[in-house]
Amino acid sequence: MRKATYTKGEINRLIDGLLHPFARGEDKVPVMVLDAIAHALVEQDPKKSLMKFMRYTAPELVGTVARREGHKRRHISSRRSR
Repeated sequence: MRKATYTKGEINRLIDGLLHPFARGEDKVPVMVLDAIAHALVEQDPKKSLMKFMRYTAPELVGTVARREGHKRRHISSRRSR
């Protein structure tokens, strides 16, 4: 019996297909981090993986957290003004 082999690209597409549908709403941040870790494990190149994380994932994470915190502050401020 022949062992099935997959390219890194195929494995990365599989990771994306499995995780990206769950990267919505409140659960987005942990799924994005898990996605980056999974891709890093496939690539097995820590420097390259860190650079990709900083370029693609970190800005989106910062924006998501900032929007969430801004929403919390506006919500708290509106409650105080009542």
